Amino acid sequence: GQPGTLWNFCGEVYRHHHGLSESTWGKRKYDVAALMEDLGHIRLSEITTPVVTAFLDTVSTKGALRQNGERGKPLGTAAVGNLLVTLHAILRVAKQHGVIKEIPFDVPVPELDLVPDDSRVWTDEMKNRLLAVSAGSDPLVYRISKYLMLTGCRPCEVLRLRWVDVQDVPTPSLNVSGKGLRQRRLPLTSKLGEFFKELPHDGEYVFCVEQGDNQGSKYAFWPQKRWERTCKAAGVSTSPYDLRHTFITEMVAAGV
Repeated sequence: GQPGTLWNFCGEVYRHHHGLSESTWGKRKYDVAALMEDLGHIRLSEITTPVVTAFLDTVSTKGALRQNGERGKPLGTAAVGNLLVTLHAILRVAKQHGVIKEIPFDVPVPELDLVPDDSRVWTDEMKNRLLAVSAGSDPLVYRISKYLMLTGCRPCEVLRLRWVDVQDVPTPSLNVSGKGLRQRRLPLTSKLGEFFKELPHDGEYVFCVEQGDNQGSKYAFWPQKRWERTCKAAGVSTSPYDLRHTFITEMVAAGV
């Protein structure tokens, strides 16, 4: 990249910035890659409010630019917000290093006119269909589906949940192990409490499946074929991440 451009700064300075932890880079590297495809050729001082607004409008309606020159699916509100946060963080580091005097744009997330990705938001009727079909055909998929709807967790967080992570004292909570084994705590709501009371305590992990070829041992793994078969029978998306997207969208709408 040319000196002073976003591409040049990210490659030579931002990635190796002493204040940037590996966990933070793990979260931001994909956003950085998306930013560089569209804005990498622009000088940092020229990433102004009109440029940023136009970029965010493009990715929210047409998708982010890929290395092959094509655009992916339109990004939802949360993904666009992450891009904005990452861009601001990059320019903040650039200011600390004296590359720019001031951050040249001011685009607060609440004021963006974004197109939400409603195609990934499930209705209550869709949720009820999956629960009804899975309750009658696959108890494991039923339990996982209900847990996803109640928490918005990632599939990896579902698989790693152990009974020791479900705590009643000192405060009812769940210890969730997410991407990169990062720990976070979720409140154990009354609905979640009732849900866990209904589950069989069968082994260390809350959600586990019997694998016959392992001498009947129980392992936590994502039951992909069973999940897809049940979702198709219910006429809903086979992506478990859509339930996470739905949960987050509902929380934002509720002001949480």
